[in-house]
Amino acid sequence: MCGILFAFKEKQIEKEIFERALGLLAHRGPDDQGSELFCNIGIGSTRLAIQDLSPKGHMPMSDSSGRYWIVFNGEVYNFKELKEQLKECYFKSGNDTEVVLYSYIKWGRGCLSRFRGMFAFVIYDSREKKAFFARDRFGQKPLLYYYNKKELIIGSEVKSLLHLKPALREIDESEISNVLSYRYVPDNKTGFKYILSLPSASFAELVVGQELKVERYWDVTNIETNENLDLRLALDQLENLLFESVNYRLIADVPIGVFLSGGVDSSVITALASKQYRGRLKTFSVGYVKEDEETELDYARIVAQKYKTDHQEIIVDFEKLDIISEIESLFKVLDRPIADPAIFPSFLMAKEVSRQVKVVLNGDGGDEMLAGYGKTLDLVKISQYFQLPWPIRKLASVVGRGINPRLAFLTEGLSHSLEEAFLSRIGCFHQKVSSGYYIDKRSLLKQEYFNDSSRYLKEIFAKTEDIYKKAEYFDLFSYMPDDTLPKIDFATMGNGLEARSPFLDHKLAEHALSIPYKLKLKEGQSKFIIKRIAEKYLPAEIIYRKKQGFSVPFKRWFKNELNEYLKGVLLDKNSFTTNYLNLKVVEKMISQHEKGKDYSNHLWVLLTLNKWGEKHADR
Repeated sequence: MCGILFAFKEKQIEKEIFERALGLLAHRGPDDQGSELFCNIGIGSTRLAIQDLSPKGHMPMSDSSGRYWIVFNGEVYNFKELKEQLKECYFKSGNDTEVVLYSYIKWGRGCLSRFRGMFAFVIYDSREKKAFFARDRFGQKPLLYYYNKKELIIGSEVKSLLHLKPALREIDESEISNVLSYRYVPDNKTGFKYILSLPSASFAELVVGQELKVERYWDVTNIETNENLDLRLALDQLENLLFESVNYRLIADVPIGVFLSGGVDSSVITALASKQYRGRLKTFSVGYVKEDEETELDYARIVAQKYKTDHQEIIVDFEKLDIISEIESLFKVLDRPIADPAIFPSFLMAKEVSRQVKVVLNGDGGDEMLAGYGKTLDLVKISQYFQLPWPIRKLASVVGRGINPRLAFLTEGLSHSLEEAFLSRIGCFHQKVSSGYYIDKRSLLKQEYFNDSSRYLKEIFAKTEDIYKKAEYFDLFSYMPDDTLPKIDFATMGNGLEARSPFLDHKLAEHALSIPYKLKLKEGQSKFIIKRIAEKYLPAEIIYRKKQGFSVPFKRWFKNELNEYLKGVLLDKNSFTTNYLNLKVVEKMISQHEKGKDYSNHLWVLLTLNKWGEKHADR
């Protein structure tokens, strides 16, 4: 796991500037740093050593001829099998980076379909003056780029690109509105006008001066649902693939642990890892002192005791931990406006876990693959309303708003479009309703910056007529690559820790996505099929309980311990968001929150947006 940087410029690259830009990625790879400059070409890496800890794994790495150079971030778990197919090549190291390089030399872009893992890499052909860069199927590893026909800059994080070219600091003001709705910047955007994220499952090949063409090499829309799939066969195949996927992700030359939340996904991963890991597996959970929300720590303890793991609970206590300092540390790492509150406990846990292990497994992807989110059923219900005539839908919208917040979730937007109604369910700030309270985004956001954030949903929903798959595609094409995965990447790699997600093995995913929804949502149970598998490994009290998220007590904190900090940031007339938001609306939100209404998610979004802009905007 590493930080990577590549630059292809018109004139000679200054070594000192390139090295400083690369050094900004040191948190991603604290074990080693290296670079090679070829006049107007720069290629560099910071390394977190996981496979082959010797200096032979140093990057940038070249082939034996010196023609091809690679910087690589991630893991290709089947590298040993691929190495057997490359017996004619001379390998000087024992890691996967060199296998990726020789795979490209032998198979070209076709190598991507052979890789089983998570990755982002750049390969430079010094003879042809050509760059090839690619990203894994789900976008677990980041790869950002800027190109203007005269220069190409590629990196793991925005901060390095900004250092090499400060003019890239220009904020994409059209995305402010989207952040308020989604809590992140959708559609492979970054919040910066000229910096893009290479889409998941994509690659690009370029000789500078030519057009940059991005192509997909794998697409979930090509995976057909097997409506005739037998339940027993589906269970057996999924269990075998999950067992295999976990086994692959235990390959490392360093200690491994598991993020154990106490939910079904991470608990199953813990069970399967414990059965295959050599030694006593370490597991980690996070909780809070004086917590005013439900905790999953008790459930995590049950799993840890059953599998006799070396279990540790990371307790967040205001009296012992400088929370404001920790929040500021997170924002120093976060160079994209990802305002999912779960990033904070993930960051705190990763900081502690990185002191003990270098690799941690998690349950990410289980909900997306196996129908674990309530919004899927909500979309089905919303779509049923849209079969009604418009006047009745309009009336339902008004009535639902007046009865209760939950019904308002499902009926708001019915007088408009399916996308707007769905965004009212999943969004934070929206034109109408969120979290049970009305937040009028039009009044919060200055009019010139307002846009209809549902337009992006229309593109996703247009990929299929199947209402279940519309929700699934939203998760796979938007929520996961633009929120969930970069969130965990920033949290872990910001602390020099590698996170691995067994549910995101593409072979497992291809099977999971082919399972019909009648087997995923069955007998009133979401994630029915994984729960049936879990019965072999976990007690019923873990499997069949109400789903909980990765909660953070911001409701209490923003009312008490973090109140002055919050006001100091959001109500400062010189703050970043003052340029875009109406301050009186922000003041009212804080006041209402102090009186008992829960605007914690909304306030976290504003805080994140503010701190991101404060750090990065060219003002």
